Amino acid sequence: MRVVAYRYCNVEDNLLGLPASFAAWTIDRVYQDFAIQSGSMLEISSRSQLQQFFQDCDRYPVAVLLVQCLTDLGDSLDSIRAILDRCQAINCRVQVSERTAPIDGPSGPLTASSLSDMLEHAQIFNTQLRSRSIREGHARKRLKVLPPPGRVPYGYLRLPKCYGIDPATAPIVKALFDQFLLFGSVRGAVRYVTKKYSKTLSPSTALRWLTSPVYRGHLAYGTGDIISDTHVAIMGPDEAAQIDRLLQRNRRMPKRSASSERSLSGLVVCQACASPMTIASVKSRKKSKPTYLYLRPTNCKSCIPGIKTCGAIAYDEVLQRIIERICDQLPSAIVPLPTEELQQIRQQINQQILEKQTILQAIPNLEAQQIFDAKTATLRSYTLRAEISILQSNYSKLPPPNLISIAKTVSIPEFWTGLSETERRFYFREFLRRVELVRGFTPDQPSLGTDWTVELVFMF
Repeated sequence: MRVVAYRYCNVEDNLLGLPASFAAWTIDRVYQDFAIQSGSMLEISSRSQLQQFFQDCDRYPVAVLLVQCLTDLGDSLDSIRAILDRCQAINCRVQVSERTAPIDGPSGPLTASSLSDMLEHAQIFNTQLRSRSIREGHARKRLKVLPPPGRVPYGYLRLPKCYGIDPATAPIVKALFDQFLLFGSVRGAVRYVTKKYSKTLSPSTALRWLTSPVYRGHLAYGTGDIISDTHVAIMGPDEAAQIDRLLQRNRRMPKRSASSERSLSGLVVCQACASPMTIASVKSRKKSKPTYLYLRPTNCKSCIPGIKTCGAIAYDEVLQRIIERICDQLPSAIVPLPTEELQQIRQQINQQILEKQTILQAIPNLEAQQIFDAKTATLRSYTLRAEISILQSNYSKLPPPNLISIAKTVSIPEFWTGLSETERRFYFREFLRRVELVRGFTPDQPSLGTDWTVELVFMF
């Protein structure tokens, strides 16, 4: 008994291997048509391989035609009925391997008469066909690197072939990005936009804007593919890399610490009891006197014998000691970093991107020389652009190449003079994972005193 399989695939389907539902069969040959055919308009396939199957049956009779679902045989009830009639005429049994809906019929072979019994499910059948037609339309647009369907992202306009900057709304998106880069707080950036532009945003929407590939000049499709450099970006590549680092850094911070105005918020912990240190303020009744800031534990477990809880420590003193430790320890902490290996990785990624861009530029010539047909050229171009986007994403995840020069600048004591709390917070979180407060005491004299120090745990 000769068994052949027929597949009707979209461009995103797995072209290597067969579906798992075909595993129970011993298949002699596979015929495969694509929903996207060659041509300037990327028209719907005429199922040329299905027609080739019927021609081959004249020489090599087939007992079973295996299909994944009934809609693979045609785009309408009439076309499927005609295919089943032809199979019945040559004594070929059509076997459906999957049952995705009632229209796929009962278990066992399908014939034209069994199709007539299923006309009561015509609405479901037509829904399946329409859904597939919509997916094929999306696939054609995706191959031509056109914007996906749906609402245009805020800040852009839909142009014939790409997105364009909306002069009325793009400044609002840009202001959100700039504010987040300055202060590293999503909620703070949302409040700024609401106050300045009267644009109401939720933090979740702002976070979605910050991570969206669209604002970086890329197109993201439902298949998970990202095609880079398709339209004008509101966020530059350096800004995008910095935003990703800020978001990743904020995820490690306790809740509400990321948006705190104090630079040490969420960084300091007690080494003995591992209790986080929160910032407390004490205001004097007299307005002429300043506000005093302290660091105190939130969940102390009596790490000092004879004392119920760790006492508070002046915020400014801890801040000054941390700065001194950074200036002393940061240069030596940077030295062990594999800078040469990171540089080699950058060069390798850049070389791979350059090679793929060279191939991409050569595809039109290969098509003109008829080495590639239109379908192959389109699919290959799309695949190359998606691979380039992945490489660019991997490159942006690497540490900044000027990390050593930044560390040398930060190690200068004069650098910290005059910095605001927001600016100090930026540099602290760029290099520090946490700060451990080490208290000095003896069991005989458990006193807080002034004998304490700080230990820095760097990001690298």
